[in-house]
Amino acid sequence: LYGLYVDVLQSVSQWSTVIWVGVPEILGSMIDMVNSFDARCKKLPKKLREWAAYEELRTKISDFQILLPLLEALSKNSIKTRHWEDVNSHLPSPLPFNEDNFCLQQIMESAILTVKEEVEEICDSADKQLAIERKMAEAKGDWAICQFEFLMWKNRDVPVLKAFGVVIEKLEEEQLSIQSLLSARHVAPFREELQKFLSVLSDTADTLEMWVKVQMIWTSLESVFLGGDIAKQMPLEAKKFSKINKDWEKLMVRAAETKLVIQCCGNELLRTTLPALYSELEKCQKSLEGYLEQKRGKFPRFYFVSNPVLLVILSQGSDPMQMQPYYEKVFDSIDRVVHNKADKQQIMDIQSSIGNAKETINFTKPVKAVGNIEDWLGEIELEMQRSLKRLCETTAIECTTLALRQMVTKSCGQFALLGIQFMWTSQATDSLNKAKTNKSIMVETNRMNLAILQDLSSWCLEDLGTVMMRVKVETLVTIQVHQRDVFSEITKL
Repeated sequence: LYGLYVDVLQSVSQWSTVIWVGVPEILGSMIDMVNSFDARCKKLPKKLREWAAYEELRTKISDFQILLPLLEALSKNSIKTRHWEDVNSHLPSPLPFNEDNFCLQQIMESAILTVKEEVEEICDSADKQLAIERKMAEAKGDWAICQFEFLMWKNRDVPVLKAFGVVIEKLEEEQLSIQSLLSARHVAPFREELQKFLSVLSDTADTLEMWVKVQMIWTSLESVFLGGDIAKQMPLEAKKFSKINKDWEKLMVRAAETKLVIQCCGNELLRTTLPALYSELEKCQKSLEGYLEQKRGKFPRFYFVSNPVLLVILSQGSDPMQMQPYYEKVFDSIDRVVHNKADKQQIMDIQSSIGNAKETINFTKPVKAVGNIEDWLGEIELEMQRSLKRLCETTAIECTTLALRQMVTKSCGQFALLGIQFMWTSQATDSLNKAKTNKSIMVETNRMNLAILQDLSSWCLEDLGTVMMRVKVETLVTIQVHQRDVFSEITKL
């Protein structure tokens, strides 16, 4: 008992002189030593436990075992000045924690064990505050180096934002994360700083949103107003856009030099210029939409075409050859037109194609592709109608004068179909008119319809040369089956 008592007193005396900054280094050995004292104390004979010296020793060791976890908690990196001040607010005599000679003895002699729960709560709060501080520092560090990606717009030396969706998504996630931190119980020391940072992120997100809107309108209008036929027809808007374009180029060049997201979006010039650019670009866009509506009013088939495609068509209207890829978008069955080899402005034929097979309709009169594109496209539409009307008249005659195969081969699909319908209608009408005087004419006409169907069906077993010809014949078979069935039902009446 005496030996243990002396060891405990000597150890406590040695530890009490240790300066507080050195406590973390010896804390491990202190814990081991106290645990050793406790084990030795428990092994002492039972008779000794009745002695006052034993009770004093037991109390001293127990108090130290309670004190050690507090020392361990108070020596963590998470404990700051504010936490020591909070501890002092619960003690009758404050600890001189900010003095250089602050040592362990001062803690041991204080009433810290009487406020054990309060100190533990303060230390727990410090750990959580450190986690918040680290998250805040990590977020600030990430955004301090986060950069935009840029690419050059088409063939021009103007940088534009690339992959901005990733930055927008990251900003949204970061704002949610900061809001979550602000709602934490232990955020008080960092609330103001976090709110400022959240405000910066929010302003950055708003600026970026406006920036993206301006870029999207600029990229859609740039090719329209800086060249092509539309700019010539809208000189006032083209002049206005030219000024906007210069301001935009300056902003983007400066942004591409900076690259940093927060710094770019925090630039006062950018933040004040973007709304003005957006307002002016919207005016240009509305003027353009009015222009497109005017063009659609003159040539209603433009309503079938989206604005971006229509802008391409109108901007290339002075060159008829550039219209070739877009005929199928404004005409249901016209894939391309055939120009006069000597005079490219003259359109001679219209074509529809399936694979390599082509079906050509010759215009009765060539169309001159000059002037506004909507005007000569309207002329193509009128000439198409006139030419098809002529072919319709021709087919009405040839379906009764030519052999079936000759008529089908010569005619385009639309009029081959019309031809066999003319034939069926003529035969059915004639049979019905003569049915009262000729009892067998209905049966004979029914046989004639069946013969036509068999004739058409036999062609399907042959090599018809092209996919288009096969589609034509198979369609005729389908229609003739229907016509035969209808007439067969009439015959039964």
